[in-house]
Amino acid sequence: MIPTDCLAEFRVGHPREAVALLNQLRERNVPVHLSAPDSESVTTLLAGVDEDHKRLHFSADPSHPQLQRILDADAGTAVAYLDAVKV
Repeated sequence: MIPTDCLAEFRVGHPREAVALLNQLRERNVPVHLSAPDSESVTTLLAGVDEDHKRLHFSADPSHPQLQRILDADAGTAVAYLDAVKV
C-alpha cells in the first residue's frame, strides 16, 4: 500500500483550486461520467458551477434510462479527465 503522505502533492487542498478545475471542465466541455453504486454510468457535461450554494449543474439527458437511478442513489461519483489527469 502507498503511504498517503506521498500523494499529498497531487491532492487539491483549497476550495478555490477545486473550483478552478471544475471551471476548466465546464469551459472545455469535457465529458463527465456520473455513476452510483449498482448503476451504470451516464456521460454528460458540466453546465455550471455554483460556488455560493456549493452545487454543480450538469446537462444530462433527462430521458436517459440510468439517470433516475443515479439521482435516487444515496451516493454518487463524477469522474472526468482533464489533460489526461483523473479529476
